[in-house]
Amino acid sequence: MRTISFRDPDGFIFPYEEKICRVVTAEAGGRLLAHLDRVECRRLIEQGKLVWTKRASAETAANVLASGDPQIQDWKTRSSVEVLEHESIWFPSYPTEWAAGMLRKAAMTTLDLAQSLLPCGLGLKDATPWNVLFRGPRPVWIDTLSIEERDPGDGIWLPLAQFLETFLYPLWITQSSAIDSHELFLLHRNGVPAEIAWRSLGIAGRLRPAAFHWLTLPHLLARVAPKPKYSKDHRLSDPSSAREMLRRMFASLRRAVEKTAPLSGTPTHWKDYSGKCHYEVRDRQVKRDFVHGVLKAWRRGRVLDIGCNDGEYSEMAARLGHEVVAVDADAGVINRLWLRVCEHDLTILPLIGNVANPTPGSGWRNAESKSFLARGAGRFDGVMALALLHHLTITERVPPAMVLGLIADFTRHSAIVEYVGPEDPMYQQLLRGRDHLHREDSREAFESTALQRFEIADSLPLPGNRRFLYHLVRKGE
Repeated sequence: MRTISFRDPDGFIFPYEEKICRVVTAEAGGRLLAHLDRVECRRLIEQGKLVWTKRASAETAANVLASGDPQIQDWKTRSSVEVLEHESIWFPSYPTEWAAGMLRKAAMTTLDLAQSLLPCGLGLKDATPWNVLFRGPRPVWIDTLSIEERDPGDGIWLPLAQFLETFLYPLWITQSSAIDSHELFLLHRNGVPAEIAWRSLGIAGRLRPAAFHWLTLPHLLARVAPKPKYSKDHRLSDPSSAREMLRRMFASLRRAVEKTAPLSGTPTHWKDYSGKCHYEVRDRQVKRDFVHGVLKAWRRGRVLDIGCNDGEYSEMAARLGHEVVAVDADAGVINRLWLRVCEHDLTILPLIGNVANPTPGSGWRNAESKSFLARGAGRFDGVMALALLHHLTITERVPPAMVLGLIADFTRHSAIVEYVGPEDPMYQQLLRGRDHLHREDSREAFESTALQRFEIADSLPLPGNRRFLYHLVRKGE
């Protein structure tokens, strides 16, 4: 089964080759395209805040409908269907990998969209970060089918609870505790329930004005009175009054989100890793020159920086014209890199992730959101693994052949890999007396292993002669 969405009764996503298609009822398809043709939606698409959507070509539509997918066959028997094509974001990422600053920006994008749709009588039926992807630092709303005609007299925003549970509550918990928002989504894919948010914030957090308004007061009222059912009786006779109620609510939510701004000084274990004593000054410069030379020689493409640390080399690649996905397990360094990416508008997508325990698939049958490994396989023209190999082989006890195999799975062409020898202080610090487990570790053994999957295009010892840089090219390239 290739269907990867099913929750909307009007349609579902169906990837076809490199295209993102959506099978919809004919009625829903016509309605959606009419919505997107309004000037407000066209402006959002031009600004890059909303993915473009069009009818798929006749050939693509025919191939999708003839694919044999069970859900498509079922829909064809029940109603007239058509196929739409959406703009494809080349590397999808999810809240389980975002720094808090990214979740905050996705929240602002959701509010911007809802606010922009108000004047033309449209609204959103969903308000979740799973409907947002990133092009580098720029968020884009991808679920165009969640745009619907709004009841002009309705001053209630139906996805408000969803917005609170998937945006505001995780941001508040992250701001007031040691738990990062990406960890919360691993536990609560559909958002943090109000009860858990209330318990997590503590007394001081609950009494902050925004939290008291959007969490504490509703939570306490729910304890003493049943939750009222939504009723059309809530409609207002004056549509302008309903719009004003929604506008004020969006403004209030925006202020609450703005106050969750992440701090650039977030504590982190790997802060300024590349600037610490693990490298002599001359080693660092030689390393920069080698990496810069390889990146410059690569044709402009897509680069994965695994274990990016402070993002120095991700930024180097971006400034040379590459699109970069920068991954590190340290949420603090990723959040700081995110702030720098936004400040300089770099083509870098910073993500929190540990390749030794990568982000899993999630949702129904783990297929609604693909794992990091599935999304990354064969998607990159080049991979950088700098000062990473020894962390995986020593700390995680992953054999070098498996690490190099993972790099080979990610890259279509080349890789830059740094080998750290047993004489290096960081190597010894990680080893902690377990020398017997790594007694066969040597540069020669590394090269022999690398040659199983790669050709060694170039190599360079750093002046201290404890670390070595390799430009590897996949065999067959």
